[in-house]
Amino acid sequence: MSTERSSSSSEDHLRTMSPEDTYEQVNQSSIEDHIDSLSSDNLLRADARVRIYSTLFPFTPASIMDVGCGVGLTTAALKRACPEAIVFGCDVSENAIAYASRTDLSGPEYRAVAAGPDVKLERSFDAMIFQEFYPFTRTSNFDIHTDFLQFIVNNL
Repeated sequence: MSTERSSSSSEDHLRTMSPEDTYEQVNQSSIEDHIDSLSSDNLLRADARVRIYSTLFPFTPASIMDVGCGVGLTTAALKRACPEAIVFGCDVSENAIAYASRTDLSGPEYRAVAAGPDVKLERSFDAMIFQEFYPFTRTSNFDIHTDFLQFIVNNL
């Protein structure tokens, strides 16, 4: 594992690793253009993942943050599973957040956030979900991992 500090910030690293081009294409088209890929297979997986997450919580969370929410499929499934909870989806991609905000009317709040060590949101959360959170899962740079772990500590 590398322990050298990258010369770029965590935010720069996040932006280079996010599938921004894909999100831009999705956001510029209608939901009907993506219904097969977004709703059939991925939606079923999102609901199944949330059922698994729910069994892991030893409590009923009043607030849940979905970090790296992409277009909001898991975030929406979290809101369906926990309708009384405050559900918040964040992603570094403004296009993904725009799509989620436009298409998910079930009640979660969505916001473009670059998760980094100095980021403290207005509220803390009882639970956080990181479903294939790319910058964290696709690097062995220990300093980047530390930065994201600090984000968790700041907001949990």
